[in-house]
Order: sequence, then C-alpha cells, then structure tokens
Amino acid sequence: MGPRRLLSVLASILAVVPIAGCATGSASDPANARCDDPRPSFGGPVVLPTHTQVAVHFTCEGAVQAGTIYVPNGLGLHAGAVWVHGDGPMRRIGYGDDNVVAGLVRAGIAVLSYDKRGVGESQGVCCPGDSGHFNLLAADAIGAVNALRSMPGIEPRHVGLLGASQAGWVVPPTPRP
Repeated sequence: MGPRRLLSVLASILAVVPIAGCATGSASDPANARCDDPRPSFGGPVVLPTHTQVAVHFTCEGAVQAGTIYVPNGLGLHAGAVWVHGDGPMRRIGYGDDNVVAGLVRAGIAVLSYDKRGVGESQGVCCPGDSGHFNLLAADAIGAVNALRSMPGIEPRHVGLLGASQAGWVVPPTPRP
C-alpha cells in the first residue's frame, strides 16, 4: 500500500481516546489566528533501531506548543504528516508498534505529534474546539506543519495533516482533482 493510500485509510478509521490533564479556562479564539512563522526549535535527535525522535517546540498565537517528530531512519528527504487531535485534552501520540505513528514511519513518512494547546508541555488554554471555536486549533496545526517543513531531512512540499474526530473541523479538506 502506497503512502497516499495509507494516509487515506488511516484518516477514515482512526480514533483517539482523550487523556485527562487539561488546563481549563476561557480562551479567546480570534478569527485572524495564524501561525505562519512558528519559530521552531528542535532538540537533539535520539536514534533508535526503528526510527529517530526529535523534540520540537513552536510558538503560535503567543503560546509555545510542544511535540515530538518521529522520523524514519535512513538518508534522503521524507514526506511528513502532522497529527491533529480530536476533542478534549490530548497529549502527543508516542511511537507504538500498532499505532498510527509507527505505521506511517514504517511507510517512510515522518510524523509530528504535539500536545494540544493547554495540555502536557504545551502552553495556552485547552480545548476551545470543545465549545465550537476552532481558529486557535487550526493555527496550531498550521504552525506544526510549518515547523515540520523547516526540519532538515523533511521534504517541505510533501507535508500534510492527518487526524480524527474533531480534527475534521480543524483540518481543511483536500481538494479533489
């Protein structure tokens, strides 16, 4: 199965269970929320037998978001996918033998998964999407794409978004040819 088909299948069947631990409160959700220049910083690579992990931090709308990039081992440029969470307080997805991250990495695709705004190591107020406000979440997702595109070893023209559940409200649909 090719990487494009794999992404399509995964997007249609995946679900993620929320993890407790969300900062609560009221967040503004500006209509003009953007994250074109997230100024990412990358930690040192941790090379494992199956992949390489790199910590990443990027700033969107005044809040630092924290995540991990999982990169296939090997030379050359890799396509990339950013995982966008569903509703509720969600932490980044780790690398596991039977999860979406491992499946994509085995298919040669790098994955950036980050703690949702206000959860785990990410700053901000969690879960504006749970109240129907998606602008900050969309800005964070685009910031993650821009961060991944700027990482050495990633083919910037081949980075996209993948998610489940509420991510359908955040991730723009892909136009059909």
